[in-house]
Amino acid sequence: MANSSLIHGAANLNPGIRTQDIKSALDGNRKRAAYDAKAKDEEVQAAKARVSANINKMKGNVDTTGLSENQQALVKDKVLEVKKEYIAAANEIGQVDKGSDRWIELKDIMDSANTTFANMDKDLGAYKTNAADFLSDVEGDLLSGGDPDILINATNVYDRDAPFQFGKNGSLLVSGQDGAFSSYKDFKHPTDKAYPQAKQIMKWAGTLNSAGQAMGVIQQSSMSMQLDEMFMKNPSSMNSLIADKLIAPGVLDIDPSFYAGATPIEKREMLVKKIMESLKTVANNSIKVKKDKENPAPPTPNSPTKLDAPEELPEGQPYYKGKYNEKTGQYKVTPNDDGTYMSVFKTDKYGRRIESLSSTKYDAPEDLKDSQDHYEGEHNEKTGQYKVMTMPDGSYGSAFLVDKYGRRKK
Repeated sequence: MANSSLIHGAANLNPGIRTQDIKSALDGNRKRAAYDAKAKDEEVQAAKARVSANINKMKGNVDTTGLSENQQALVKDKVLEVKKEYIAAANEIGQVDKGSDRWIELKDIMDSANTTFANMDKDLGAYKTNAADFLSDVEGDLLSGGDPDILINATNVYDRDAPFQFGKNGSLLVSGQDGAFSSYKDFKHPTDKAYPQAKQIMKWAGTLNSAGQAMGVIQQSSMSMQLDEMFMKNPSSMNSLIADKLIAPGVLDIDPSFYAGATPIEKREMLVKKIMESLKTVANNSIKVKKDKENPAPPTPNSPTKLDAPEELPEGQPYYKGKYNEKTGQYKVTPNDDGTYMSVFKTDKYGRRIESLSSTKYDAPEDLKDSQDHYEGEHNEKTGQYKVMTMPDGSYGSAFLVDKYGRRKK
């Protein structure tokens, strides 16, 4: 409340001013001061609200689940560093004019911080997922050794305590085999073994193996083009086939050192040529297999374990010490001068043993198949078979070494 004596004193000094006017002026000043204080407080509260709103817009949550303690510490240090930059900018931006150069600069700092947090979380999520997949693939022996440097590099990157850093805008940087840090986005992941390509080649080999004929020109051209396309689309499959030995050795024998130093184009040409040569061999061998099936060689008795006495023979095991046996075509056992035994077996006129008189008849040597041995000369050390002889009944026979019970020895 205004001091009355002061008011009266002011009125006495200036008789033209009424006491009531002075009181009104003072009351007006007091009201304006109260209004200004309230406005200032509202302005402060509004500024605080803007700062709080800006801070609430900060996206500082980066998931570190699944990382080692050392890796989590690296992430937390980076997050704290960026948070400080964001908070400093958020505190200042409420005090500058919106749209000014400084306001734009501070806004960019805050936006960049949020981008950093988002990129950190995204890259770390991909890193953790890929690390788990890498471990699973290693345990399952699914990764190709076609590029050993890439595989070794991956073991360093996905080590449990592998160090990493964060680049501009929060991009993840990993340390490889050489210890240098580079963007995780540029990191080359090991490739899987080329099982699909190997299965395709083995499928071709299976078809050719049962074809019973050589490969035709069109067939060769088609397979060669498919191999070229296969390796151009997926060069890593070419390295896998060379290094991982996925194809059966009988179909494709590869010496990895033969391809060392070759350019990708040279390597592709060399590998396609090698596979095609192997497939041709499979096809050519199928001709012989087909002929063998159509004209099977008479079975040769097994050579059982040597037995010293008849009572040691397994039940049902035949042995012959007497007359000619019609069923097997075997004659009696004859001791040789050197203490060994032999027996004459029924054969065709080319010396191939037949098990019965109804065996297939061969009229001339040209009817013989390449895979079937025949003997028209002296004793053969490997088979124990002697030259063909004509039996009294007009049939043919040949002597084989046997044990004393008439069982043929190999």
